[in-house]
Amino acid sequence: MATPRGLGALLLLLLLPTSGQEKPTEGPRNTCLGSNNMYDIFNLNDKALCFTKCRQSGSDSCNVENLQRYWLNYEAHLMKEGLTQKVNTPFLKALVQNLSTNTAEDFYFSLEPSQVPRQVMKDEDKPPDRVRLPKSLFRSLPGNRSVVRLAVTILDIGPGTLFKGPRLGLGDGSGVLNNRLVGLSVGQMHVTKLAEPLEIVFSHQRPPPNMTLTCVFWDVTKGTTGDWSSEGCSTEVRPEGTVCCCDHLTFFALLLRPTLDQSTVHILTRISQAGCGVSMIFLAFTIILYAFLRCLHLLLVHHPLPPKSEHHSLLLYCKIGPGPLRISRIGRHGPAIWTQLWLSV
Repeated sequence: MATPRGLGALLLLLLLPTSGQEKPTEGPRNTCLGSNNMYDIFNLNDKALCFTKCRQSGSDSCNVENLQRYWLNYEAHLMKEGLTQKVNTPFLKALVQNLSTNTAEDFYFSLEPSQVPRQVMKDEDKPPDRVRLPKSLFRSLPGNRSVVRLAVTILDIGPGTLFKGPRLGLGDGSGVLNNRLVGLSVGQMHVTKLAEPLEIVFSHQRPPPNMTLTCVFWDVTKGTTGDWSSEGCSTEVRPEGTVCCCDHLTFFALLLRPTLDQSTVHILTRISQAGCGVSMIFLAFTIILYAFLRCLHLLLVHHPLPPKSEHHSLLLYCKIGPGPLRISRIGRHGPAIWTQLWLSV
């Protein structure tokens, strides 16, 4: 029978081989690499922090392409859920609900950045930020569906590099107005070339005089990570805001950019430099010509004209420096030339 002392020694021997081994530690998880596609509230909050963390393009700690794809696919994730639902977080507002395709009226939804999108009824006052979906959109959907699911999202992309594109990183003051994206999707279908465009109204203050507003959508086919494009969208600036009319469904935004882009500014700068150079050359020529004529003026004042002679030859001298400088030789027509020189002075 084993004694308690023997059992203790046996237990000690079993623990010794593992006591010298270090327990593997898990490294810090970098959610900004966008390696997972989980859409629970914990992962959504972690991914939202990347809107602020990812401030430099090409950073090893951020995978902009994966992060942008993560948020673009979020609407598809919401569509897979069977029930009408709302998402209300500081960085994301979303509404998913079923709509009848046999409608006689257009659909209006509010896009207030501080509220979850909601359907606006016909007799209600239209909110300053809103979207109008024409009834023809739902009637033209394929499949003869009587009911479709609509997703409306408002995403705050923050000040980082996500959804900025290469053209907004030039340091010229351009950017996404209020860092806000509006996403629209119907039934997980690719809706393009609408006969009647949808309308999105972005309310804002009057932009600076040297800036212009442009309605754009996020085009995933441009470049390696996507970029903004205005194809299929028109921009109408009104006193109460800007109206974007587009013929497709995707993620939209309002870009604030300088009236003159960098390439145009560069060309105009070169033209101005060339013009200034030519002006300096002619200014120097004018100064030299003025000095020359001034010298002739002084010569005429101190040396009266000689009598007219058919065979007289006159040498003009202008005292510049220690010795005389010969200007020209005037022959028989000397008095006439003197008169012309005097009048020119």
